[in-house]
Amino acid sequence: MTTERGYAANHAFLVEARKYWMSEVYGALRHEYSVLQGGRDITSSDQVAQIFDGNATYAFYAWMERHIQKQRYAGRWGFVEQLAPLPEQEAARDKLRLDPAVVIPGYYSRVDTHQHPGNLTGADNAGVVYKASAQGTQPGATAGYELHERFASLVEGYGTFRAILDMGCGFGKSALPIASRTPGGRVVGIDLSVPCLEVAAAEASAAGLGNLSYEQADLRHSGHGAGEFDLVTSTMVLHELDVPALREMLVESYRVLAPGGTAIHLDFQVDDPFLTFLYHGHGLRNNEPYMPVINALDMAAELEGAGFTGVEIHPFEETPGATAANWPKWRFPWATFVARKPAA
Repeated sequence: MTTERGYAANHAFLVEARKYWMSEVYGALRHEYSVLQGGRDITSSDQVAQIFDGNATYAFYAWMERHIQKQRYAGRWGFVEQLAPLPEQEAARDKLRLDPAVVIPGYYSRVDTHQHPGNLTGADNAGVVYKASAQGTQPGATAGYELHERFASLVEGYGTFRAILDMGCGFGKSALPIASRTPGGRVVGIDLSVPCLEVAAAEASAAGLGNLSYEQADLRHSGHGAGEFDLVTSTMVLHELDVPALREMLVESYRVLAPGGTAIHLDFQVDDPFLTFLYHGHGLRNNEPYMPVINALDMAAELEGAGFTGVEIHPFEETPGATAANWPKWRFPWATFVARKPAA
């Protein structure tokens, strides 16, 4: 089997395996929980953990989640071995400002997030690997950039913005659709990962978006001036920070916003005991240790502690109908966190 065919076959298999896990295995686990619950009033994820202690269905569910993700990265046919770095001529350096003085913080460097070897700064191909992995997170549930397009549409509904800072932008999955909807405004994405920023800049260049640029920067210390932006955004960043970093990020987002400015973050929040148990388990299996810690925080209070007012937290539909109580598939507990800097 050629390299190309072997790679394609491996990942086609993993996509179908993940679809099976998201629907059939998750459905079986949910049914088993309803039986084992036995009408009891369950109020915490610890009680759910007791119910599933030694349970074979949950063990299979957890094993599949861990090892499907592992196989996507590892081995002869995995992303790490098969995907080449972005060619230099495609890196669109004119849309990218790098800072060799940036120090990778410990909360970031000590974790191989998503089971990604070396996290997103450890190899030249980390950006293309992360993009490939991210696109297969919810196969069959969302298509392409659908989730991020929907987030960009939500952002658009909060007003017309002239200057937008996207914190922890990764490979530009949300910055690009936001910029495409803001032709009269400036969008800047910041991230620690040079390989991810190179992918983002190349996509911005290919899309012909003159209002979108990227910078290597720590979201706790963006390097931008106070009051420079009227909107700050992030997607799937809050849960990747430890508590001190999260609080520094919120303070920095408040500082760079102009009076009356808005912050809109897309992340996760869950309080249902069964779903919380699965979410916290996902954090352990997917090397995202801050997930349970951040989920336990009162995010409204955290935003208010940074100075924000008018905090709104809403469930977010990554695809139509996904927030319905009878949604049959595994999904992340998406939520939007919206807050405003006082005008005075």
